[in-house]
Amino acid sequence: RYDVNDAVKITVISEDGNTTNTYTLTASVSTGFNDVTTDKWYYDEVMIAANAGWINGDEPGYYNPEGTMIRGAFITIIARILGCDTEATVESLYPDCNETDWFNAAVTFCSKRGIIDGDDLGYFNPNDPITREEMAKILCNALELDELETSANPFEDDAEIAQWAKGYVNAVQAEGIMEGSNGSFNPRDNATRAEGAAVLVRAFA
Repeated sequence: RYDVNDAVKITVISEDGNTTNTYTLTASVSTGFNDVTTDKWYYDEVMIAANAGWINGDEPGYYNPEGTMIRGAFITIIARILGCDTEATVESLYPDCNETDWFNAAVTFCSKRGIIDGDDLGYFNPNDPITREEMAKILCNALELDELETSANPFEDDAEIAQWAKGYVNAVQAEGIMEGSNGSFNPRDNATRAEGAAVLVRAFA
């Protein structure tokens, strides 16, 4: 059994014993995804995040870029970027997060740093889709960005952005971390896994 990260030397001796050849074999593990192709707008960001070890596929060889990004997954990536051992067993701070849950270490890590908080009932809702305005708030907290009261280029659907989220949305827009689509921010849309990878690369890479 060999570690694929190390070069392996193999010596081959001819049948008559007169010739000896030594070969060095190297192998690399591909971080490519079958469903992330070069013609997609998110290709570069997804591959940067994958090569950095920030993201994993839904199943071997597939990232599912158009799938929904859930809150637990987004927080796990942020925690991983910030140096958290996301596989550690730690205390749970929310009634809907158990110590054995794959996202619990990340949720606890980010909660203790003020990056996230629970809802009005004290739940984190890790398996719920993350909305774009929720994503904006979490990114601002993780990056310690100040909220901005106004935007130099307001989105056409600015009135649809929740009041609590406006300052965060303005801040990530100003930093070039989050963009709109056809002039709209679509604050309550669920973010896709591709969007999640893209904003994290813009924020942290």
